[in-house]
Amino acid sequence: DEWVSGTYDCVLVLHFLGIWSVDKVMYIMNKSYEKLKPGGTLIWACPTYDEHFSGPLHAGVNSAYMHCCVGGKGRMRTVSEWQDIAHKANFKNFVDFHGPKTDHWFVVTK
Repeated sequence: DEWVSGTYDCVLVLHFLGIWSVDKVMYIMNKSYEKLKPGGTLIWACPTYDEHFSGPLHAGVNSAYMHCCVGGKGRMRTVSEWQDIAHKANFKNFVDFHGPKTDHWFVVTK
């Protein structure tokens, strides 16, 4: 909360949103939205499941780790789940880039 609202061009979140429950992810998304300038950008990256939760293996291993070792509430999500979360936080212009291995990079704007 030390960040001044409406003053940031970009918020970058790498490899930790999967740790949290949907409620905590929404809190982080909403805070990011609040802190960004109009037209500001939120970028995040994380391993992501395919839409049928059948792979890739790395996303499944990460989900097991999040569930067993990091508080038991986080898990990897699908691209459509991330899109839905971003939409609920009022972000627009959802773009998904498939990165190395199982990482996806997501870009949205305020």
